[in-house]
Amino acid sequence: MYLRPYQPGEAEALWRLLRDSVHRIAIAHYTPAQCDAWAPAAPPQGWGERLQQTPTWVMEAGDKAVGMVALTPAGHIDLLYTAPSHQRRGIARALLHWVEEEARRLDLSHLTTEASLAAHGFFIRHGFEALRCQAVQRHGVELHNWVMSKPLGDDARTPPSSGGTRASASAL
Repeated sequence: MYLRPYQPGEAEALWRLLRDSVHRIAIAHYTPAQCDAWAPAAPPQGWGERLQQTPTWVMEAGDKAVGMVALTPAGHIDLLYTAPSHQRRGIARALLHWVEEEARRLDLSHLTTEASLAAHGFFIRHGFEALRCQAVQRHGVELHNWVMSKPLGDDARTPPSSGGTRASASAL
C-alpha cells in the first residue's frame, strides 16, 4: 500500500469511496435516510475544491484508492474513510498515524474530529476523548456524531491497536 497526496481529478472516485463506506459500514449505526442525507449519490457542489483546499492524503492498494484522510491547518481531521472492501486491515490506523505525525511536524498541540457513531470507538482506541455528542443536519435530516479531541504532547502518543479498524467517517 502507498500513501500519497490527493491529486486533482480523483474527486469522483474518492466520493464513491466515502459513499460506499457510509452506506455499507455506517448503516449499522444510522438509518438508510440518514446515510442518504450524509452521502447522496452525487458529490456535493465544491467537493473537488474541498479536497484541494484541505490537505488530503490517499491510501492506494494497487491502483485503487482504499482510504483517505484530510487534516485542516488547525488540526481538525475533516475526513477519515476506508473502503469497505479494505476494512480491518490497518488502513484507518495508518492514516491516523500519518495525520498525527503531520500534526506534530506542524507543531499542533491537539487534533479534533467529529466522529460518526461508527467511528467513535476507533478514535477512543487511539487516544481521543469524546467531548460531546451533537446533532447535525444534512439535507434536512438529523444525524448524531461525536466531537472528539486528542492532545499531541510527548506523553500522548497513539496507543497500539489490539484490533483492526472500522473507521468509516469523521466528516458528518
